[in-house]
Amino acid sequence: MTQGQALALSLALEVPCVVALMRVHRPGAHLWRVVAVGAAATLLSHPVVWHGMLVLQPLVGGWWARAGLVEVGAWLAEAVVFVQWLGASRRGALVVSAVANALSFGVGLGWLWWSSQLG
Repeated sequence: MTQGQALALSLALEVPCVVALMRVHRPGAHLWRVVAVGAAATLLSHPVVWHGMLVLQPLVGGWWARAGLVEVGAWLAEAVVFVQWLGASRRGALVVSAVANALSFGVGLGWLWWSSQLG
């Protein structure tokens, strides 16, 4: 999967997830603001995650350890964005970010597994 494909997949999965969950955690937030902030959070964290995997390769042994580190970083960074830009509670922002990132990470893993079976 290319970085562009991974970014498109992340946006397609995470933004609707953020919108749906923010309706529960921040029901008064304006829809288009939530869409924009959800997209911005993904656009900001995705390159760091993608390149972080490469940067950490010589420093952290094992793909799963590197993935865990960068995904926790994305989770926390996006939660901060939701608190700052949407006025979400810390708890709500952590939940929304965790679910959105777990969704895209899980689907990405499924994509990698599926594509490995083709070739």
